[in-house]
Amino acid sequence: MASTAQAGGICAFQPALSRFDNLLATEGLPGGAVLIGTRQGVLLERYAGTYNANTVVAIASASKLASAIRIAQLIDRGVLDAEAPVSELLPQFTGEKADMNLLQLFSHTSGYGNDSAAPEITDRSISLAEAVDQIACCRDFPAGYGVGQQFAVSVRPSHLLLPHSPC
Repeated sequence: MASTAQAGGICAFQPALSRFDNLLATEGLPGGAVLIGTRQGVLLERYAGTYNANTVVAIASASKLASAIRIAQLIDRGVLDAEAPVSELLPQFTGEKADMNLLQLFSHTSGYGNDSAAPEITDRSISLAEAVDQIACCRDFPAGYGVGQQFAVSVRPSHLLLPHSPC
């Protein structure tokens, strides 16, 4: 079921909804949700398959987009320096980890490899701040990895930066 509220004009969501339906069908997904809004309110809310307004899902890599947008805004405002060591914001990062910077975190060159199953990512019983502390103290770079040395997808950038935004 789709519900829409129009904010001062006609919203043409049908092409996006068609792509959404196609994605669910071609990928064999059990369901999904689309929610589009502005500061004035919800423009479109649609659930399909097993999903409804109460469905809880891990946001996983989707948090990178929100983190990147906020970090970019703070860089544009001069609040953050994209090339400053992450240890300036997160002093618990020491040694080689202290040298990572925002650009490396968001370009997947921070030194962390594929970590999608890491406990600080999957453990729902700890807070985001606790996960950051665990990454700082206890999660070493994979063998052969180092800051700025190679590209490797990691879910850690948003874990490290979003909860510590200065604004």
